[in-house]
Order: sequence, then C-alpha cells, then structure tokens
Amino acid sequence: MRVHEAGVRSLFLHPDGKLAATTSDDQITKIWSVETGEVESQYTGHEYVNIEYITSDCAFSNNVYCAYFNDDIVITSAYDYKIHLYHRGVEKPYHIFSGTPLFHVISNS
Repeated sequence: MRVHEAGVRSLFLHPDGKLAATTSDDQITKIWSVETGEVESQYTGHEYVNIEYITSDCAFSNNVYCAYFNDDIVITSAYDYKIHLYHRGVEKPYHIFSGTPLFHVISNS
C-alpha cells in the first residue's frame, strides 16, 4: 500500500491512539485509522511552491509541514506560507491564513 505519492514529512497521533495524521511532499494530509490502516479522510489545497534547498541537518522541499486535528477540525501548515483550517471530513479548507511564514507557528508549538 502506498501511503503518499511523495515523502512523508510528519506524523501526528491523536491522543486517543485510534487515528493518526500524515503530511507529505504531495501537498496532501491524510488521517488514518491506526487499527485498520485505512484512510479516514484527506485534505488538499496547499499550493506547489518551488522551494528546494539543503541545510546541514536536513533537506527541505515542497510539502505540507505539519498537521493537527481533533474531532471537529484539521489544521495544516506548509511551505506555501499558509495555514489551512478544515472541517473534519471535508477535503477543501474553509479558511486560509496567509502572508507570512506561518508553518513555524504549528511546528514549534
């Protein structure tokens, strides 16, 4: 089974241990059942940005950087400098914050 079409960048395990979210260079966030391995839902909308550089400790490219979710919402951030808010189970975002490098807000929390 292919998890994503590109490299997985992060994994967030829900506190109840039943679901996990993955983010990827394919600009898709997926929520998985830990028990079955099936995709419960997926979230799209981040834009491709031509970023590719290497630092001493890691390589960065186009990706959804991280995700958080609960029973009602999914929040993602990416190298397109946007944070997307989704209603759980709805693939397209209902609100987008943009304009600054916001991906650090979630990832450094």
